[in-house]
Amino acid sequence: MKPVALTLSVVVVAALTTGAGQEKPSFSGTWTMVDSSTKRSTTMVVTQGADSMILEVTQRGKDTVRYAFGIDDTESKNPGSTEAPAGKTGMVSRATWEGANLILSLTPSSSAESSRVLKQTWSLVDGNLVITLSEINQATGAVLRETKQTFKRN
Repeated sequence: MKPVALTLSVVVVAALTTGAGQEKPSFSGTWTMVDSSTKRSTTMVVTQGADSMILEVTQRGKDTVRYAFGIDDTESKNPGSTEAPAGKTGMVSRATWEGANLILSLTPSSSAESSRVLKQTWSLVDGNLVITLSEINQATGAVLRETKQTFKRN
């Protein structure tokens, strides 16, 4: 009976360490939104390093905003949307990996807006970049709104 238990524990440990060593995908490249649910044409240029990422997001062929953040569970500060009101100070973000998915949590730096967290889950699906956007009530953890955006690599 002991050899079976030992063999089973070795198999479980091997399975766990195989998942832990999983390669993180590279999101680097130029991506164009292919969703038909939005009227905005959006292009993203992603430059990904070992522990950081730079995004240059262009909407409607103009309005380019640059974001830089760590992808190693460090805090980063970035501007808000180009459509933000004049007093908006931007976003504080923290990015972590869950397997092959990059999870980016964004909190407005303004205390007046800090009741919600925006969460982006980045995944590669059939060669496309799928970003699931979730707006979460920070006090209750309830998902207030969720949408998906699909981008095709140029």
